[in-house]
Amino acid sequence: MHRHRPGEPEKDQPTTARPKERVHPVHALQQKVGNSGVNRLMVQRTRDMDTTLNDLDNIRQFGQPGGLDPASTAAEQRLANSFPQENGQPQQFPDPSAHLPGAGLAHWLNAKSPKGPAANTYGTADWVANINSQRDEPGTAFLRNCIDAARAFLKSWYGRPTAAAGVHDPAPGLESDGGGKTKQWLETEWRTSENGRGPTWSDIEARLKSAGHGAVAIVIFDRGTIHAVNGVNHNGNVYWVDPQMGHISKKPLYEMQGPAESITLNAQFQPVDEPPPLTTSIEAALAALG
Repeated sequence: MHRHRPGEPEKDQPTTARPKERVHPVHALQQKVGNSGVNRLMVQRTRDMDTTLNDLDNIRQFGQPGGLDPASTAAEQRLANSFPQENGQPQQFPDPSAHLPGAGLAHWLNAKSPKGPAANTYGTADWVANINSQRDEPGTAFLRNCIDAARAFLKSWYGRPTAAAGVHDPAPGLESDGGGKTKQWLETEWRTSENGRGPTWSDIEARLKSAGHGAVAIVIFDRGTIHAVNGVNHNGNVYWVDPQMGHISKKPLYEMQGPAESITLNAQFQPVDEPPPLTTSIEAALAALG
């Protein structure tokens, strides 16, 4: 039997201690920051602006029933040629307004009667008017594409000029499940209620103002028919934009006559006042996966 002598290093002794139980990393994070913290961190980790914006075509379903048809090469070029540049690159958060004599009157007429004969693109920046420049072509494919026009505007707002696609189906109607595809693309939820009622223009405007310059909203609402528009905060001024028709105004362009839903993003592409996730906890999702 070996006896330990003073000054001699001790040899490793066998241990009977049980190995530490492996903890799932999500559970470990839950213990540290709680369920709500996990939800926020996971969303922030997966919401990469470049990847998400570039994935727009993945939800457009080109050439399929209920889907869309791509914008023409000429339409894409018109937008690219008119898009503001900064240091040789497309500008982020470009001014949606053309600061021309009488532009304020044009904005007022657009808000007064957005579908009337006096509505026009005067006072609208060329790049906004060219989001859906095929609207005047024969047929209705680019007059029923309001949801994709709003998505194309949002992507362009972040400095990725993108022309709106047209509706593929010849029959009257909008893109199939455009709202569902949009939230899938943006990896967030629609805000559908404000204290038990639908969001109003003033609710969305307040959110845009609180988020500061660069914030953008996409709004789907009932005006008698379903329509989609955008709102932006440009240097503290909130503009309402109908990219399908090429109209802008500092006042809402339409009255809401029924349900509405909105998504607002800040300049960093993070949701503003995001609704809670549909699942109540990460554990529920893990349980569903088995």
